[in-house]
Amino acid sequence: MWRRKKDSSSQTPPELKEKSKAYDDSFSETTTIVAEKKDIVPTSKEIVKPPPPKKPTQVAGNHYGIRVTVPFDAKIHSKKDKFWDPLKERWYASNQLKWLLEKDASYTVGASNGRKLHHTWKKNRPMKMHVSVHACRGTHPPTRLGSADTVPQGRILVDCVVDIAGRLKSPEFTPRKNSAGVKYNDFYYKIHATITKKGRLLVQLVQNGNVFWSIEVAQPEIECSSWLDRVRCS
Repeated sequence: MWRRKKDSSSQTPPELKEKSKAYDDSFSETTTIVAEKKDIVPTSKEIVKPPPPKKPTQVAGNHYGIRVTVPFDAKIHSKKDKFWDPLKERWYASNQLKWLLEKDASYTVGASNGRKLHHTWKKNRPMKMHVSVHACRGTHPPTRLGSADTVPQGRILVDCVVDIAGRLKSPEFTPRKNSAGVKYNDFYYKIHATITKKGRLLVQLVQNGNVFWSIEVAQPEIECSSWLDRVRCS
């Protein structure tokens, strides 16, 4: 009888005979990597972003505002300020005040606090407008100018006439015509007020992002005797 020759490939190599053991299915043969804390990627809810750097702020030493004309309201305005505008064909109140910055409030340096305004010119007339900036140290600033165009417990900081034609290459106007057929233009713009890094007051006139006039003045220590100190320009 012949004997079948053993398949040497099924034999355990000599060097592994003592290390070879029967398979034990009581434990897993799957190899996994234990993630360390630095390897864990947090979910969007777990991601903690560092706080943005704080922007420098400055305190407004006074209330700062501008002189404006607004539509007349008998419940609010004095009859002394009432006048008729023949171009707009309606009653207005002059000598009114709109405050841009509040006394003792902190403002981010460079951040503008402004209002949208408009000025009206009869067609083909010089495009000039009066800019009047006021300061008030009182707790409650007034809504209108007092006698001699002054603010109680305050003073006029800036008193200027701005020529638009010489400052904007292509100013944008809204053409109008009243019931009498008189043509005029409305010029829409914004006035911005901000406190600079050095603690000074910066006032700018802007149309469509273009600054066409600006002035920077020191924040005053207001005394009642200094109401009429002002910066004049043209």
